[in-house]
Amino acid sequence: MKNGYTIIPATLRPTSGILVRLRLYFESMYPLPLRFLNAASLYISFSIIFCRVNNLPVEPGSLYSLLGIGNIFLLGMILRLMDELKDREIDRQLFPERPVPSGRVLINDIVFALITAVAIYLIINFLSPATFIIALLCLGYTFLMLVYFFMPRLLRRNLLLNLATHNPSVAFMLLMSAAIATAPHDVSLNQLNWSKTLPVIIMYWFPLLGWELSRKIRSTEEENDYVTYSQIFGRVQAALITLAVLSVPVAIGFYLTATLRFSALFAVILLTAYAVASYGFLRFIFFPSPVTSQLKPCTERYILLFLLAGIINYLQDSILR
Repeated sequence: MKNGYTIIPATLRPTSGILVRLRLYFESMYPLPLRFLNAASLYISFSIIFCRVNNLPVEPGSLYSLLGIGNIFLLGMILRLMDELKDREIDRQLFPERPVPSGRVLINDIVFALITAVAIYLIINFLSPATFIIALLCLGYTFLMLVYFFMPRLLRRNLLLNLATHNPSVAFMLLMSAAIATAPHDVSLNQLNWSKTLPVIIMYWFPLLGWELSRKIRSTEEENDYVTYSQIFGRVQAALITLAVLSVPVAIGFYLTATLRFSALFAVILLTAYAVASYGFLRFIFFPSPVTSQLKPCTERYILLFLLAGIINYLQDSILR
């Protein structure tokens, strides 16, 4: 403090120019090329399996696929930017090194980026009347998350209730992806085979649920004021619960392999993904430390293999056809 003004260290001062600051922000918090690749992998893999179980033609290279990829990418960006606004106080206390709490990126920059992302999302979906309503519903759900479903005090104090209200946004996003995948074929959602569609939605929802759980599990010496699932359930129980969540998509994948005659390679990749996750979680259970507690990268490797399984199965079928 000097002459009534707070002096910000040079390394933490806002970089001149909003575009420069936003580039710094996205490189750190939402790397655009990687996130776009993730969105593309998720939509394409999901649409392939979804169309297969509903006996619809698979068109991963269509304009509707670009809409599906763009929606997932933009919704992820919108949620990330909203988190900056929701968690300002918590981030300032527990994560002061991040771009916004450190002062290198301004809140006004985040608001500008959020408005821009929402505008682009609305424009590209307005061009698709068949899916515009469900796209609006997904966006509306994200805004409910921004205001903590009008229960901020309750949800901020209860991590499990926060998870129960926020994580279904993934299911809504997958439902929107299903609507986009059916749009070229003039098939409505109520015409789908839901006994097969619902397991596919769960199959792609639970890896992201497992990711959300894995990023808030820590070893005992790492725990602090930041509420984690390892604080709530205990270290071992939290790891086992997350591993159980990750086992559900693999079980559904094996069921689809048996009933729809997916390739054996599909099942092998799923099994490999689960083996990768199991190794990481069991290592943490038996040898807990700040090193082995890094379960989020382990879950991300699982998700990568899981998404590749659907894509490789499609490519293999295309080659053999």
